[in-house]
Amino acid sequence: MIDQDTYYSWDGATPTPTWWNIGNISKGEQGEKGLDGNGTKGEPGDASTVAGPAATVNVGATTTLPSTSQALVTNVGTTSAAVFNFDIPKGEEGPKGEIATINVGTTTTVSSADPALVANSGTAQNATLEFTIPKGEVGPIGLTGAKR
Repeated sequence: MIDQDTYYSWDGATPTPTWWNIGNISKGEQGEKGLDGNGTKGEPGDASTVAGPAATVNVGATTTLPSTSQALVTNVGTTSAAVFNFDIPKGEEGPKGEIATINVGTTTTVSSADPALVANSGTAQNATLEFTIPKGEVGPIGLTGAKR
């Protein structure tokens, strides 16, 4: 078994190459970085005063899915020109509602200064509509017609 603290060298000799135990090698301090682009980090540059292109967002396809599916939004465009496709599950069918009725109750004429009103004196399912209608003002006298 090779010990992690012991170093070996392969002599590569023929006819019987051998691994030679060369003992422990001590580690020295790390040297300075070379000129291969790994030097010290520079200071950040000035903030840009030129605005970049504006991003766009558009709606692509909308697909109705079965009610048991998960909703999903997918960008089929790019990060700067997004096109969102929407996959939306349909709602489950609700219970059948009751049939409603609508009846006309009374119609009352009120002063021309009063507002017109429609009120339900029944229920939401069985409405009875009560109308309040303002009286119209008397109009001007018309021209006299031609005699025959």
